[in-house]
Amino acid sequence: IHSHVFWITPFITTFCTLSLVGLYMLGDFYWGILWYREMWIGCLVAPFGTILRWRLSTLNFKLAKLPWFPLGTFLANFIGSILSAGISAIDYIEPIDKEWTVSFIEAISLGVAGSLSTVSTLVKEIVEITEKNQTYDKKAFLYAVSTLICCCLIGLAVYSPIVRYG
Repeated sequence: IHSHVFWITPFITTFCTLSLVGLYMLGDFYWGILWYREMWIGCLVAPFGTILRWRLSTLNFKLAKLPWFPLGTFLANFIGSILSAGISAIDYIEPIDKEWTVSFIEAISLGVAGSLSTVSTLVKEIVEITEKNQTYDKKAFLYAVSTLICCCLIGLAVYSPIVRYG
């Protein structure tokens, strides 16, 4: 690649992103379809989840007693589960009639929690742990199962009391 075209990738990415958000806004304001409102607000708030996930990734493989454990990815998925379960529970018990409020709440769940939680990185790290250790080492299995169980349990622990007693 020639050095004088270094600007092309950021330009195309920015152009495509702004075009997509613009089309979502057009669908919201021109046709009045709420799904488009959730999409363009979700696109605007998604970088917050992405930046938080990136910052949490600095914690990966830094536990003293478990140096193989990707704590940052685990915490990102854990926090994403809390956000998603909490927003879903609040949305379930408090049917809000205001279109903008509902759209914003759904967009936070979609944008922030969706970009914070990460399945692809989880799978990549499971494969890396498997490749770095012996064939029958249980570390990858422990990481996968602990992530799934902890995220499911915290989701239930957040969602259930809000729906039941809220």
